Amino acid sequence: MAQREALCRNLLDEFGAKITRHYKDELVHGCLLPWGNHTDQGKNPSASLNYDKLTYKCLGCQGGGGLLWFIAACRGTTGDEARAWLAKETGQGQVQELSALLAYFDAVYAPKARRPPISTYAERVLDPWLLIHPYMTEVRGIPEETLIRFKVGYDEHHPVGDGKTSERIVIPVFFNGKLVGWQTRRLGDDGTPKYLSSAEFPKDRTLYNHDPRARRRLVVVESALSVLSKFHVIPDVGATFGATVTDDQIKLMAKYDEVIIWPDNDDAGWNSVVGLVTVNPKSGKKAVVSEGVGQRLIPFTKVKVVQSPFAGDPCDVDDDTAANLVDQAVPFSIWSPPTTLRQFEGVKIA
Repeated sequence: MAQREALCRNLLDEFGAKITRHYKDELVHGCLLPWGNHTDQGKNPSASLNYDKLTYKCLGCQGGGGLLWFIAACRGTTGDEARAWLAKETGQGQVQELSALLAYFDAVYAPKARRPPISTYAERVLDPWLLIHPYMTEVRGIPEETLIRFKVGYDEHHPVGDGKTSERIVIPVFFNGKLVGWQTRRLGDDGTPKYLSSAEFPKDRTLYNHDPRARRRLVVVESALSVLSKFHVIPDVGATFGATVTDDQIKLMAKYDEVIIWPDNDDAGWNSVVGLVTVNPKSGKKAVVSEGVGQRLIPFTKVKVVQSPFAGDPCDVDDDTAANLVDQAVPFSIWSPPTTLRQFEGVKIA
């Protein structure tokens, strides 16, 4: 414990924080998070770093998360870049004994061990980005009411790490009523990744547009953009942030009476639904490499799958077609990936 406290004190000193008091396992100081919304941090510090749990929180701006998230937020980088920075600082000796802290991260955050908390932010962090961009309304065809409801915005100079900025759509993510981060989509081609997420974004532990009070039905797609595109006709649509679905996300889906899976029509989407099976070329025996979402959900809820004949994802068909495809979803037990795909020939709404 003493070593952990010393390591965290050194880290706060590196960022220029003045520790005003020591309360139990917490080092109390003026908040270092970059979103403002603080008053008189010198006399009334509102932030604390817990060196036992390796967590950070601020009562002023309501920001909070794991230590790597805190470092990434202060430095304007990703979680991976924060870890790389720690490793570099260790090599240069500027932060004492941080190699021990890195080893502790590995031990504490290893699989089946306790994990860092899901990061949270005050909603006012989004205020500078609450602008509706024509790309979302005119190109994607998303109603303004949907963009306002989900607080989707635009930032002309969004930080993307290493001091660089990028013109981006900002898609906030709320989970259990709290802002837990955001995804951004690049506009144009400036050499940065098409999609980026806020530091330590908990995509493997959340669902986009998950309502913990809802129990009847969830239509599962892969991307938040697909949710925004079809929410006005399929309000119970949610997203997994990609084709990979974790056990935590399965537990969230299992709480619904019915789950309708709408995969993107590609190998990744199909494998996500049915799993991945290999065949031994000599014996002909099949081996399950990974179970799909269907098999994992069947013990807990009713599972259907959208049988779409169209290339692409839910954004690539119009509203009426999307609603009809969901209504005509088939039981998982009889669904199979399409053998041929065709381009949607109707008028795309999104």
